Amino acid sequence: MNLTAPSAEDIKSSDGRNTRHEGRRRELMDDAVQYVLSHGLSDLSIRPMAEALGISHRTLLHHFGSKEEMVERVLAEVRLKHLQHLREQAQKQKLDALSMLDEAWAQQSAPERLPFWRGFFEIYAIAAKNPERHAEFLDGIIKAWLPMWITSLVGQGLTKAKAEALATMVHACCRGLLIDLLTTEDHARVARAYKLLRGILEQEIAAAR
Repeated sequence: MNLTAPSAEDIKSSDGRNTRHEGRRRELMDDAVQYVLSHGLSDLSIRPMAEALGISHRTLLHHFGSKEEMVERVLAEVRLKHLQHLREQAQKQKLDALSMLDEAWAQQSAPERLPFWRGFFEIYAIAAKNPERHAEFLDGIIKAWLPMWITSLVGQGLTKAKAEALATMVHACCRGLLIDLLTTEDHARVARAYKLLRGILEQEIAAAR
C-alpha cells in the first residue's frame, strides 16, 4: 500500500470534480487524524468515527477504502505533520540546538499535548510491527529530522559523527521521557530528568567550542 500523498496528476480533471473531491477528502483526513490521535487505534470502529466526523460510515469508506487503508493513510499524515513541525521549529530557533530542544520539550510535554502522544505512540507501535511495510513512515520519524540537528551541532563545533550520536541520544531520551510521562503522570520527576539531559547536551556543546 502506497503511503505517499497523491500527485497533482492524480487529482486533475477537465471538469474539476476530482479536485473538489480531493479537497473534501483533505478535510476528512485532517478530522480523521485528530480523531485517531485522540481516541487511539486499539478500539477504533468505523461507525462511531464517522458519526463523530458528521458523515455516514459509507461516506467514510468511500473516501478512504477499508479500515486498514484509512489507518495507513493516517500513518502517512502523522509523519508529514511531524516533519513539518520540526522544520518550522528549526527555522524559528535558527538552528540553535538548546533553544530548539527547550521549545520542543515545552510543547511536547504540555498536558494538553499528551493525548496526541498517546495516539502517536500507538500508531508508532503498529508501524514498528511491520517495519518493511511502513519503512517510509519510520524513516521519517526517526531519521528525517537528523540533518537539521546535525547541522546545528556541527555549527557549534562538534564533529559530524559526535553530532549524529548526540542528536540520536537526545531524541531517544525525549521519546522515553514522554512515554514515562504518559504512563506515570509524574511531571516533577520527568522534568528533573529532562533538566539533566539538557545539561549533558549543554556540556557537550561547551566542550566542543
